[in-house]
Amino acid sequence: CWVTNMAGTIFMFLILFSGDSLPESFREQFFLAAYGSAIGPLFASNIAFSFIAIIFHDVHAMASVFIHLFPSLLFFNLRWKSEEVHNAWSNVFHLQHDIDFWPSGSFTGNVFSNSLLTYLAWYIPYFTWQYFVGIDLPRKNRHKKLPNGDSAPALYDTVFHSTLRDGKCVVLGKLFWKRSMEDSKKQVADNDFELRDFFAYMAMHLTAAVLAICCLAYPCYLSPYVHGTSIVLLLVVCTWRGAKRYTYYSTKMYSSVIRKHFAKDIEDATLEAGAAVP
Repeated sequence: CWVTNMAGTIFMFLILFSGDSLPESFREQFFLAAYGSAIGPLFASNIAFSFIAIIFHDVHAMASVFIHLFPSLLFFNLRWKSEEVHNAWSNVFHLQHDIDFWPSGSFTGNVFSNSLLTYLAWYIPYFTWQYFVGIDLPRKNRHKKLPNGDSAPALYDTVFHSTLRDGKCVVLGKLFWKRSMEDSKKQVADNDFELRDFFAYMAMHLTAAVLAICCLAYPCYLSPYVHGTSIVLLLVVCTWRGAKRYTYYSTKMYSSVIRKHFAKDIEDATLEAGAAVP
């Protein structure tokens, strides 16, 4: 998600400062790729990930809202308000492209293929890096050894490890491998997950991305009403998640701290009153 947003930001700056020097075919291919990614995998992440929530004081949560929801909002305007955008930014946005969703003749040059290839351009390097390097980095007892023979210290966390620690390791172990809960919890504690968990995670990630393009991006491509309604509904979901978090803060977390302070004040007052009695 971050890689896609950064690539889109770089391209935005590129078209802003390049004028008409960029080939029209390049603009069109990139637009189709970015469009499908914004209304497909990125947009669907708002449904899948509970940490995408409007919590104003939480930088991580708010950044997640921006990178997953706002690209779809941007492309709503570029797709369905293209004439107004072109009139305002005629030297920047060239939006007179014929937009086909499914392949017809050539595999590329359409929303589905371009967005899928964009996803694979991230997926394949990430899979390779995670398999050979990343999966060992946060382990409590790393496989990599120091010159003295000791295990290297645990380093950077990864999205894969973070996701599996959030209950997914137990679910995968129970659903696919019949692994005991104790073994799964030990893997979570040690940040040491099996390769089959990694393969299952990446297979589900790929499947979810393709389904997002087919089942969410395609309806949004067909109708501005579907696209706009989807944005509003997912914004409501993100707001609801944030409201739940603030309710927890105000009714449980903070209230328990306040009760502890009141209890201490009452205890201190009682002790002082007892000491004051002759």
